[in-house]
Amino acid sequence: MVYKQSLGSNMKFIWPAIGFIAAIISYPLYEDGNLNILVNEKVGFIFLLLFMLFPLPTLIIHTMYYLNDKNKTVEINKETGSICISDGIKNDCYSKEDIEGIDIFFNNGYRNALKGYYYAKITLRNGNYKMVTCLTVSNETDFPFITKRTSVMLPVISTNKNWIF
Repeated sequence: MVYKQSLGSNMKFIWPAIGFIAAIISYPLYEDGNLNILVNEKVGFIFLLLFMLFPLPTLIIHTMYYLNDKNKTVEINKETGSICISDGIKNDCYSKEDIEGIDIFFNNGYRNALKGYYYAKITLRNGNYKMVTCLTVSNETDFPFITKRTSVMLPVISTNKNWIF
């Protein structure tokens, strides 16, 4: 099966953050029918704090995932266990024998807005690895096999092999 990032997969994950931002922005803008930037400093501070706590991490992770999977096409054959990843320039195909493991890093439920966000780290036998996010392959069970599932507070993609949040 072939997977590619789409508007639908983006909206599936980002709509709660957009709704929360709209609610936060719309409330303190009006006072007595007049447009005000902030009703008062305390209300403005509370809404800024709410923005930083809830939708901001979601927007950051979503942007990271979008940039990681931009122009990426993933073809998964569950029967043979092979995975082909194309970035529009280079097409890499890996057989089940080439893949050491597929580790899934997902949100542990700390933030409801991040529920469903995950990324897969496909480790190859040669020591290299590839990252695929939920924006491209929206269901983790579509991978041919999973060696490990790790629950993390923030499923942030790391380019450093030594640390993953």
